[in-house]
Amino acid sequence: MLTNIPVVMSDFGAYLRASGRRFQWIAPKRNTKFRTIAWSSGTMLLLRVLLPNRKYAVARIYCATHEILKKTYQYLINGDLLSVKLGFQLTRSMWCTIPQV
Repeated sequence: MLTNIPVVMSDFGAYLRASGRRFQWIAPKRNTKFRTIAWSSGTMLLLRVLLPNRKYAVARIYCATHEILKKTYQYLINGDLLSVKLGFQLTRSMWCTIPQV
C-alpha cells in the first residue's frame, strides 16, 4: 500500500478530461502498490501512474461492487492492462475513473 501520496501530484482523471479521451489503458507493473479506501457506496483504489509527458499522477479508480473490486484487484496484482473510463468529478481538479472489467 502507498504510505503517502504527495498533494503536488497531478490527477489522472483530470488528465483524461483535459485530453478529451473517454477511455484509457493503465499498464501497472506486476505487484503494483495501491491504497484502498471505502468511498460512499463503493471502494476507491489509489495508485500512481506514469503520464505520456513522463510525470506521475494519481489514478483514482472507483469500484461500485465487490465483484468489480476483486477483478480490478487481480488486474493490478498480475500487471495486466486495465481499461478505465472517465468517471465522476470529486473536487474541482480531481476526477475518478471507472474500470472496464
